[in-house]
Amino acid sequence: MGRYVLRRVLVSIPVLVLASVLVFVVVRSFGVDPARARCATSRDPACIERVRERLGLDRPLAAQYLDEMRGVLTGDWGQSLRSDRSVAAAIGDALAETAPLVGWAMLVSLVAAVVIGVSGARRPGSRRDHTYGALAIAGLAVPTFWLGLLVIQLFTYDLPRWLGLDDPVLYSVPDPTGRGAVAGFRELALPVLVLSVQLVAGWSRYQRAALIDELQTDHVRTARAKGLTERRVVWKHGLRGASTSLVTVVALDAGALIGGVVITERVFSRPGMGTLLVNSVRDGDTRILIPWLLVAGAVVVVANLVADIGYAWLDPRVRVTGERPA
Repeated sequence: MGRYVLRRVLVSIPVLVLASVLVFVVVRSFGVDPARARCATSRDPACIERVRERLGLDRPLAAQYLDEMRGVLTGDWGQSLRSDRSVAAAIGDALAETAPLVGWAMLVSLVAAVVIGVSGARRPGSRRDHTYGALAIAGLAVPTFWLGLLVIQLFTYDLPRWLGLDDPVLYSVPDPTGRGAVAGFRELALPVLVLSVQLVAGWSRYQRAALIDELQTDHVRTARAKGLTERRVVWKHGLRGASTSLVTVVALDAGALIGGVVITERVFSRPGMGTLLVNSVRDGDTRILIPWLLVAGAVVVVANLVADIGYAWLDPRVRVTGERPA
């Protein structure tokens, strides 16, 4: 297992390097001049020239890339072109807002998807299975931004008014997080709900299909022949083999989740990574944009690395061959 993990880590390094090159080239291809963005208020040619020299923009593109990567690796990410704020501090504060949102969304979605997938796989073709399928299709079809607006309207305006909970005093009730009780619920629980809908819809269908196939395998038939209860057969013998497909899908959805976070944070006005990305693109702030994209790329690579390790733990054949069995 240790050698397999080491191989996967070594394979991830060139992927990160290639991602950094692509990010740098794409951002530089936007046509945004960082020096002009820094001197946007003055438009002074002398100011633009000074900033261009200070940022090393007068050097060859390869040298600029090496300087950028050297700064990223040493933690010297520079300052924002618009606010003079440390880029590392800006991304760190944004991550502190986004990480709990993504973490809870992943956890809630994974638990719900497994429960729904197992429930549907135990009785395929039943009324309950068809209901889950219809809800999954609806969940995949609903746009994230529209669902976010609908949830805000329902839970923060309509429902409190219907239940008589629209008293402003309720929003100032202290709770352990230091926020108002209802405000705290709205700030985290509702975005998690919006992010989780499409994840649960997709993951539950993958879990259902994989478990139905797994329950037809020889080792599951043997477990049934030994007289084990159906619950034990499903949860102990069937679920482990069926979870390998779900692990892969969860890792692949890491990139899609980043896109969902951008939309969700804008809808709920959360000052996280999504809001930081939108603001940096709007302002032409490449000093924030490049590290942001590198962090997002690293998250996707690490997610796939964790998926490979999880796959090897669930299916020992991967540790021997180094490849996922068909």
